[in-house]
Amino acid sequence: MNDEKVCPKCNGLMWDNRAKKASGEFKSNSPDYACRDKECGNAIWDKETTQESINKPAGGQAAKAMTTPRAKKAVDWDKKDEFHARQTAANVGANILAAMIQVGTYEPREPQQAVDDLKAVIDDLTTKIHTGK
Repeated sequence: MNDEKVCPKCNGLMWDNRAKKASGEFKSNSPDYACRDKECGNAIWDKETTQESINKPAGGQAAKAMTTPRAKKAVDWDKKDEFHARQTAANVGANILAAMIQVGTYEPREPQQAVDDLKAVIDDLTTKIHTGK
């Protein structure tokens, strides 16, 4: 008996990627089946396999709250917000230090001091962005 899946688009054979997804060789959002014909390019995500990967904890002490697509999306947005907050803080902090150097109110003794001061400003601004204070 042939267990290979047939592409519903071109009737060709499909690659079964489920084992490679489960092992981590392929990303979890990769299709479960992909058409072997590159010109066709059809892909299928199996509902059961996809739901299992969403409900499966990421490992170790992974947040068990990440069991629904909505919770996972919320965590992704938090990481994205953190990135944007730090990026904004870095831009603002660099502009503040550059302006202070330009007007002569800040003179770092060595380059590393300017780097350390900029890191401190970024951390402070990131906290203020998150807390709104």
